Amino acid sequence: MWPTPLLPLVLHIPHSGTSVPSAAVNQFVNQELLQQNINALTDWFTDELFKLPGASTVCTPVSRVVLDTERFTDDAKEPAARFGQGMIYTHGYNGEQLRRELSDQERAHLLENYYAPWHLTLEANIHEHLQEFGFCVVIDCHSFPNEQLPTETDQTTERPDICIGTHATNTPCWLTELASREFTKHGLSAALNQPFAGALLPDVFKGDPRVLSLMIEVNRDLYLRSDNLHKPKHKSQNFAALQIQLQHVLLKICAEFKARGITT
Repeated sequence: MWPTPLLPLVLHIPHSGTSVPSAAVNQFVNQELLQQNINALTDWFTDELFKLPGASTVCTPVSRVVLDTERFTDDAKEPAARFGQGMIYTHGYNGEQLRRELSDQERAHLLENYYAPWHLTLEANIHEHLQEFGFCVVIDCHSFPNEQLPTETDQTTERPDICIGTHATNTPCWLTELASREFTKHGLSAALNQPFAGALLPDVFKGDPRVLSLMIEVNRDLYLRSDNLHKPKHKSQNFAALQIQLQHVLLKICAEFKARGITT
């Protein structure tokens, strides 16, 4: 299904896509507003920024504005749904209505064609790594704007360079301490679960000591040129250096997990 992995590492990159499938285009009330939200909400170039030879990547070309694979399918369980940004976005980053009301058939189409296959692919990928190495680290890869958006729950004005998110059962303390320490060595400030918290992992692996989960969110000011929020984004001169720093941290994590063994 995919090349044999060379590292016990799965890079989960759900928000770098910008495409809108033809079947979903007419669901949006205004195409200009749709594009503005794609420009503002995309984790720009994270598929390149977190690229590491030998690691496996689970990435989608479809924009999160069409369907967000990291949200709960049940809006009652999804905190972002109160802003109209559950699994299927109905409102944009500034609270404007973005989408018309969908039929049950349209919702089912999005779920069956984009959400379910994504999670099955991620789960299968992790299983393959367990067969190959006996253990696996899942990195939830994201970026965030330096200025908070109106629809974000954390409205703290001062934001770190790196946000490290944890999973309730699959992120040991040594992992967060290692990540924080390594980022600090590179001159980057790091905060734990701030301004965003959590790390995605399929439920089947919850509590499995062979599978670790960690979210790494990068402040976009570190690698993007400062442009208007609505406009397309461009890499800054610091992009390549930051990419190397991330690779260093990811390799350190893999090496430490291997050295410790799966019981720690």
